[in-house]
Order: sequence, then C-alpha cells, then structure tokens
Amino acid sequence: MAKVKLTIGRIDAFQCAEGAAQSFLWCSITPGLGVRATRGSTDKRWIFQSKYQTKTLRLVIGDVKVWSIPAAQAEARRLQILLDKGLDPREVKAEKKAAAAAKREEAQNAEAPAIEAWTVYLETQAKAWSARSLIDHQKLSAVGGKPKTRGRKKGEGDTTIPGILRPLLALPLAKIDSDCVLTWLQSETSRPTQANNGFVRLRAFLNWAASRPEYRAYVHKDACISSDTQKKRLLKKNTKKDCLQREQLPLWFEYVRKLDNPVIAAYLQCLILTGARREEMAGLKWSDVDFRWQGLTIRTRLKACALSR
Repeated sequence: MAKVKLTIGRIDAFQCAEGAAQSFLWCSITPGLGVRATRGSTDKRWIFQSKYQTKTLRLVIGDVKVWSIPAAQAEARRLQILLDKGLDPREVKAEKKAAAAAKREEAQNAEAPAIEAWTVYLETQAKAWSARSLIDHQKLSAVGGKPKTRGRKKGEGDTTIPGILRPLLALPLAKIDSDCVLTWLQSETSRPTQANNGFVRLRAFLNWAASRPEYRAYVHKDACISSDTQKKRLLKKNTKKDCLQREQLPLWFEYVRKLDNPVIAAYLQCLILTGARREEMAGLKWSDVDFRWQGLTIRTRLKACALSR
C-alpha cells in the first residue's frame, strides 16, 4: 500500500482506478489517513483505517472539499488515540450523539408549556375521577374562544373565556413557582370561588408532576404550599347578594308552582331543594333517586316531571 505526502494537487488529480469499485490514496505522514475515490463519482472522501480488536476498522471522516488536509490529519490522530485507549470510535460517536439528543430533549421539556404535562395528568387520572371531575379539570384549562351554546351573563361576549388555569399552564413547568402563583392569585381576586378551585387543582397537579421522573426536574412542588397563606388572604369570598333570601322562598315556590309547564316547575324546585347543578338535574334518571330519604315534595315533583314527558 503505497503512501505519499498528500497535497491539494495530488488529491485533485487522484481518480478511481479503471475497473475498480474504489481506490485509496494514503497519507505518508499521518498513519491510517487516506482519500477514497469511487467509480462513477467525482466526490472524494477522507477516510481513516486502522485495527480494532484484530479487525480492520474503516471510518469516513468527511468530504475532501469540506475538510482541509490539516483538519483531516488531526481527526485521524484523534481516532487513533481512541483506539490506543481501547475505545471504539463508533461507540464513542454514538454515545456523544445520544447525549446530545438527551440534552436537546431535556431543553425542549424544560421549555414545553405545562399544558402538555396537564394533558397527560388528565389522561392518567381519568379512570380514578368521576366524569364530572374530569369535565371540571378540562374547563379549568380550556383555551376559550369557542361560541357559547347557552345564555350569557350581562357584560359577557359571545365566546367562552379561557379556563382560570390556562394562563399558568401556558408557561413552562419550571416557571410556575410561588411568585408566579401569587401573581396569578392577585389577578383573580374578582372571582375568588373559581380561583380557589383552580388553586386546589393546581396544587394536586404539581404534586403529581413532582412524582413523575419526566417532570420532576422542572416542577416547583412548593409553589402552592408557599402561596397558601397569601391565597387565604387574597381569595376572600364575598357574601352572595344574587341569591334568594329565606323570606323570599314562600313567594318563589308559589309562583314556580303556577308555571304552565310542570317539567320546568319540578326542575326548578328540585334544583333549589337539593342544591344540585343544573346539568346534574337535567341529566337525572330514576335510578339516581333514592326515595327512602327524599322529601315528599321532591318525590311528587319528580313523578310529575316524568309523567309530563
């Protein structure tokens, strides 16, 4: 295997031998370094060839148009040093590649919005929760902007508003710390009931995330614990003024019972007597009712409701 001092001119003039699939031009200065030319191609590659565990090892360094002669020589020496240490350059390269990929993934996870972890949280907890609880969690993180299908309150628009936790969940987990939660609480003092509900669900979510190896490094488990005292101070519930008072109930029942539609009359009375949500009462089935412990009024109105359908 003849060796020559590699120069730009010799490399440019080097061609694959006639009838051969590939030919090599070996460097006389740097052991194992050579230039490979292949049949039917004008491209030439720097290659490195040596022995590893008694077997021939050949690696491609790169294009001769990209790698200068000194750079290729330096790379060949580096590869030979690895072999002298008993290391396989291919394995070293694969390990570096895997480490770089892991580092990129870690950086991506650190910057990923918390809503991604929240979605996984809902999926993993769905079987343990009731359907109502799952819907409540979904509403807390809803993106908003969808057309409303029900009547809206005074001052509201025609589209739904984002869930109360949506602004927090749009941030990376690593940024949801006690200061961040406190700032969020300060911005939600106008709706303390919803904010309190969101705070409790957020705390449970962060505890879950802290128990998962893929999120543990980014989550501030004490974000809500540290803000708990401030929450009690900020989210003071005001006395409701938009509800029926005790002295108004007799008149309310009198007029509701006079409604022409007995279904609506029964529906409204059951709502006020049981404290159920409107969706829960609308979806009520006979199998959901235990008449042994219900008052006579509820039983009578439920039967009236059923007979009127």
